[in-house]
Amino acid sequence: MRVLGAVSHGIIDYLMVIFLAIGPRVAGFTGRQATMCYGLALVHLLLTVITRFPLGIAKTLPFWLHGSIEIVVAVLLVILPWLANFSAGVHSRSEC
Repeated sequence: MRVLGAVSHGIIDYLMVIFLAIGPRVAGFTGRQATMCYGLALVHLLLTVITRFPLGIAKTLPFWLHGSIEIVVAVLLVILPWLANFSAGVHSRSEC
């Protein structure tokens, strides 16, 4: 069952790249936290550009593989704050 069409998926991918690229500055992240966000933005941009779908440019990576990679990245994003020790940053933890 397809929930999202390929064009909509591409638009969301490119918007996600923008959010990841400007996110560290908006959130006040520096150092390793910002580097990880910028790196993820670059990887996501490259993944989107090489995917074989309407908004891809190089169109070499099958769309199903693109989706599989995004699932793996989604799981990694859930555990990334602990792996990267984001709790050590003032802006990356909730203050009550």
